[in-house]
Amino acid sequence: MPSALPRAFGPSAQRSEPVFRLSEGLQGIEQTLGPVVKLVAALQDKPAELAAFRAELDGFIARYFENNTLRQHYLMTRATKK
Repeated sequence: MPSALPRAFGPSAQRSEPVFRLSEGLQGIEQTLGPVVKLVAALQDKPAELAAFRAELDGFIARYFENNTLRQHYLMTRATKK
């Protein structure tokens, strides 16, 4: 389904992170993304819940993994003073 954002704001910017395997991208997210770091630390004593979270995160990230690259789209904006 096409987004209305490109029509309203112009094309989105794109950041690409080269990774060799999806697991490397997930490991990087688990070590650097604040809320995920805290959740993984909190679930260390609950391996079943941690495995379920990792599987769900893997499924989410897999949608943005293509040709050994983790694609991250974002909208870049700039404020102007009137």
